[in-house]
Amino acid sequence: MITNLIILDREGNTVLSHAFGACNSLGDNPDTVSGFLSAVHSFSMMLSGNHVSEIRLGSRCFFLTVDKLILVLVSDDHNDEANRHTLQLVRKLFMKRFAHDIDAYLIDHDTSRFTSLPSILIDEGLVQANCGGMSDCSDCGDNGKNFPVESVRQMLHEKMNMMKG
Repeated sequence: MITNLIILDREGNTVLSHAFGACNSLGDNPDTVSGFLSAVHSFSMMLSGNHVSEIRLGSRCFFLTVDKLILVLVSDDHNDEANRHTLQLVRKLFMKRFAHDIDAYLIDHDTSRFTSLPSILIDEGLVQANCGGMSDCSDCGDNGKNFPVESVRQMLHEKMNMMKG
């Protein structure tokens, strides 16, 4: 199931970060997650000249697609084919409905124009508002668990610096 939507620009700035349910938290600071994803993307470009398309860390998989902005869907299952397909559908919808907004963002960096995207994705049936296991997230055993993005990002940063030096 898709648990999170993240959009970042090529400089690693958070454009949008949305968890589809409280139990899907990636932490309290979306910029930390964006920094991690940006570091992995930069590392991939430096190493191979190609964009990274997937990052699997434990039970989470980050699916990335790169256009003018970097669009990321996070899942907590192993339905990789279905999640890749969903990413492409989300990408098409995003590029079609927000084309003008994307170009404007690249000039003025106003992120408010993208806040409706999570609701649109739910309305279109591309994602669920929560995992569906409970009526709300307050009693979920996963509620409050955070992904250790900062420690992973720091480790990757150190590895990149070792490769440069």
